Amino acid sequence: EVLERNRVKISTIFSYSRETLFDHSLRDILPLLREKGVGLLNAAPTGMGLLVPQGPPDWHPASDAIKAACHKAAQYCKAREVDIARLALRTAIENEELPTTFISAAKVEFIKQNIEAATTPLSDKEKECRGHIVAEFLKPLQDANNTHWEGVELRQYWEEVGKTLLLQSHYGR
Repeated sequence: EVLERNRVKISTIFSYSRETLFDHSLRDILPLLREKGVGLLNAAPTGMGLLVPQGPPDWHPASDAIKAACHKAAQYCKAREVDIARLALRTAIENEELPTTFISAAKVEFIKQNIEAATTPLSDKEKECRGHIVAEFLKPLQDANNTHWEGVELRQYWEEVGKTLLLQSHYGR
């Protein structure tokens, strides 16, 4: 929509958490981006921490349903000694239509794990585990069109602004 209405030439889009084990919505716009000559930078294949063994930070804006599904998937992987973050990263890297995927890491140890994940294909055990968690825990999110939290923070911001303006107009503060 923005590409169609915008008068400014957009050369690159930075998208996060839209090519993950639970959300593939970025794939829907790839043909349009190619047609318009727009580059794409993919980021956060772990969904900003949803698909890591320790789970997301407390402030994560995803819905409880997304958090719960990702937690179940992480627990399934953990029980099978499979690193869910590795599965998430490989999913993005294996998509040849995405030339660039950004990742971040809070610790040097995680950077090393990410390099290994990026350079080592999944084992058959990991592929089986990925297939199971997607089918069992994550695909239901896609089916319910509940895979992202876009606009949640903005909506919360405007609710707070509205409350503040209401108090100011009512009490003159």
